[in-house]
Amino acid sequence: MISVAVTARRAVLARLMALYRAAIELYPEHRDLFLAMLRLHELENVKLLWRAVMRQSPREEWMEHWRDVESAAGSPALPCPRSTPDSLHDLARFLEHTAYAGLARRVVAEHGGDRAAAELAFDQWGTSMLLRAAHALPAKERLARQLLDSLAASRNAELYGVSDAALSAIIDNVSSAPVPLVIDRALELAPAIDLLLHAEEELRDANRIEEM
Repeated sequence: MISVAVTARRAVLARLMALYRAAIELYPEHRDLFLAMLRLHELENVKLLWRAVMRQSPREEWMEHWRDVESAAGSPALPCPRSTPDSLHDLARFLEHTAYAGLARRVVAEHGGDRAAAELAFDQWGTSMLLRAAHALPAKERLARQLLDSLAASRNAELYGVSDAALSAIIDNVSSAPVPLVIDRALELAPAIDLLLHAEEELRDANRIEEM
């Protein structure tokens, strides 16, 4: 039986994916940025599969945690396998025609069965791709870039165990650039990013509740 917490988390995720679909439709010129944000969710699927392979968990044990990203991406996304791959090398082959092919091969070669190191490598890659997309934005989108820098700082704090006080200082420093007195097109993308980040936080809250 699916728990109330799982049902609630799925509903929150569906709303978030609907927001990403709307953002991609409204801002097609920034599609690469939104895909970089969506890949953070796909990487959770990759990590889920990695753990399943190491534990040899049957599909029914992990399927309810799979994140449906394809509905939002509007392009070929990471497919959900019909069964748990037999080995990490099989999983790397499964990922061969996705955005994670080279990454998966490297993680298998460098970390093998070290789950913590493998997950750290996936998370680091996701953050670096997010920052690359954020800093490819035009100069007029400086406020959106600051929001995304704050997201990256928050992810890194979770990865490396930075204290809440230190994280607040990092984010305050990232967000300290002066805001122009004249509101111009610098605000074009920032409200959409802000909305997505709030929805992302709702999903994190739902995940915490499910894990209780």
